[in-house]
Amino acid sequence: MSITEEIDNLVRGNRLVLVSPYIFGDIGLRKLYLTVDLYEAIYAEDCERESEEIYASLMADLDTFVTSRDIDCNYLKCLEPKRDGIWEIRSKRPCPQIRLFGVFAKKDIFIGTNIKSRDELGLKSSNEWKIAVRD
Repeated sequence: MSITEEIDNLVRGNRLVLVSPYIFGDIGLRKLYLTVDLYEAIYAEDCERESEEIYASLMADLDTFVTSRDIDCNYLKCLEPKRDGIWEIRSKRPCPQIRLFGVFAKKDIFIGTNIKSRDELGLKSSNEWKIAVRD
C-alpha cells in the first residue's frame, strides 16, 4: 500500500483531516493533514475570546502552507536531529507563539500531529521540547 493510499484510509477512517484553502477558489499547492483532535482544537468555533486571535493567526499560517508558492525558512523548520524528520510550523504572531509539529509523508504532503505554545516549550534543550517532538 502506498503512503497516499494509507493517508486516504486515515481520512476515510476519521483519523486525519485535510486542511483546505481558506478562500474558495485558492489553489492548494501542498496538502496539509491534521489529526482529528488537532483539527478540532485549531478550528473549533468555541475558542475562548483570549485565544481567538492566536488561533485565527495559526489558521492563516496553515493556509499559507497550503497555498503559497514559496515557504520561508523562518516559518517551517526541520528540528534536530534532522534524521528523525520532525518539522515545526512557526506561528509567530500574536504572542504567545504557537508551534505545530509534524512530518512530511512525502514531498508537499505534511501531517501535523500536535501544537504547543512556544512559552510552554522553554529552551530547545528542555524536556518540554523533547516531549512535544516525540508526541
